This record gives sequence, C-alpha cells and structure tokens, in this order.
Amino acid sequence: MKQNAVILFSLILPLYMVAQSNVGDKIIKKEGLYYLNDGLCTGVYLSYHTNGVVASKEGYFKGHPNGLWTWWWKNGQKKKEENYIYKNGCSYRDGFVYEWYENGNLMQKETYKDGLRHGKWYKYDKRGTIVLKGVCSYGELVSGDKVPVPVSCSRRMVSY
Repeated sequence: MKQNAVILFSLILPLYMVAQSNVGDKIIKKEGLYYLNDGLCTGVYLSYHTNGVVASKEGYFKGHPNGLWTWWWKNGQKKKEENYIYKNGCSYRDGFVYEWYENGNLMQKETYKDGLRHGKWYKYDKRGTIVLKGVCSYGELVSGDKVPVPVSCSRRMVSY
C-alpha cells in the first residue's frame, strides 16, 4: 500500500509544480534573476500564444534558469529546446540544444557542457540539408566550415 501511495504521489507532484501566471503577468529579468509578481521564480512556468497554443515551458530555481526549456511556434511545432543547469550561483546551458524551422524541420543542433559549446554542431537549411558544421572542445573551435560570422564556443552564462 505504501508503495502505491509513493507512486501516486510521484505522478501527481509534477502537476502541482507547474505554475501558470495570470493573464498579463510576465516573468521579468532584473539584475540577472527572473521574477514573477516580485518573487523569485522557482518551478516550471508556462506561457501561451494569443491563439492558446503553449509558447514556452521554462524551469527556474531561485530565479535562475534550470532544467529543460522548450519553445513552440504558434502552429504548435517545436521552435527550440535547451537544458540549463544551476551550479555555483549561475545557470549554464548543458546538453543538447535543438532549434527548428516553423515547418518542423531541424534548423540547428549543438551540444553544451557547463555552458561551453562542446562536441559537434550542425546548421541545416529549411529542406533539412546540412549547410554548416563544426566541432568544439570545451569552448574551443577545433574544426568546422568557414562561416561569415565567427562561431563562438565560449561560455554563455545566463544568470549571475
């Protein structure tokens, strides 16, 4: 019986952790931290497009981005997905970052480790053909196509 209660609790708890702000409420970034109604954001927050489709799902811990963040186009297709870790008072990208065109085709795929671009990255055209690619190692570009703008592999700190 105890085991069933634990399983049920673990299934219901995430539902209570998702917070939706009231219409018109906005998450505001001040001095590197995210606030909602004058309180630091903690938990998972949803925002919506005017047509009612979910626009974003963002996780926070004490005002810092944390966990999986996902954005959607107005047509419901995924737009972007990236993961953040909170470590030593800062939030960093960590893991895969995907970005899609509105038609659903993959636009970009890259990997981060502790906020540094690390591993292979790819950029695709709207038809799905690879147009650029490269490899970064802990923030250093080690190989890749020449691009008209410099490819930065440096740490992207989200919050201070």
